[in-house]
Amino acid sequence: MQTIEQIIEQAVARGVKAALSEFRPPEPEGNGKHTCTVAEWAVTVGVSKPRAYDMTHIEGFPVVVIGRRRVVLVDAAKRWLNERAQEGTAI
Repeated sequence: MQTIEQIIEQAVARGVKAALSEFRPPEPEGNGKHTCTVAEWAVTVGVSKPRAYDMTHIEGFPVVVIGRRRVVLVDAAKRWLNERAQEGTAI
């Protein structure tokens, strides 16, 4: 026979497990990645790889430089690109 403490412990464990199974963290836009390589960004926006690298050198473009590597912040870069399009700014 179970003690009251064991019964309570099992009930709490079931409740926590049920609550965790319902939890879903928000998913990022697009393919689920928050960042991408410059080559992946080129494919995403339909430009050449050299042009995508040029974009990463434009002031204000959301890119993180890690050593010699450039990593594009996907959601911010999409917003940045849409803002340029709405302004009619050539890139």
